[in-house]
Amino acid sequence: VGAGTSSTNRNVRIYDNIGIGTSSPTSPLHVIGDAFLDGGRSIHFSKTVNAICKITGSSAGDDLQFYSDKWIRFIESDTNAEKLVINGNEGKIGINHSTPDSCLHIASSSGQTITLDGTTRTSYIHYVRGTGHWYAVVDNDSGPNHNMYWYSNTSQSGNPIKQIFRFENDTAGAGANAIGTFTG
Repeated sequence: VGAGTSSTNRNVRIYDNIGIGTSSPTSPLHVIGDAFLDGGRSIHFSKTVNAICKITGSSAGDDLQFYSDKWIRFIESDTNAEKLVINGNEGKIGINHSTPDSCLHIASSSGQTITLDGTTRTSYIHYVRGTGHWYAVVDNDSGPNHNMYWYSNTSQSGNPIKQIFRFENDTAGAGANAIGTFTG
């Protein structure tokens, strides 16, 4: 351990690992238990001179802000799968997709299905407003021609979910049946 000796140089240098709550730290700072940062609002990460990666809180302390030169990634711990990625430079979000090519890129993953009106679908987006529910879904198969469907509450007794729209991916083969609307 080294420390400054004057009132203007009070830096402490530690040349080994520090353990808080552990007697055998395995990292430069190894904390067992909760950590509380009082007074400061930021945690900075740096690997290169001009890289910016930090997590901060607002001055009111009521929100959490993430800063990155490009990506913020949420990784599933058991499989290392990237479940949610945010490209801060380009304003793109990927859900189950690690390199989104549009503002919102959603890819289904195994097991993400929903049964609506007796049919199992996948890659769904669920919209809710009040007691209204709307679903945008696609066919649950591995082929290239996925059809898109909209489902919604109906005004029938019990307010069941019913298919209200279908768009056939193979519009040439479907002809006049490529787009279908239904009423509940």
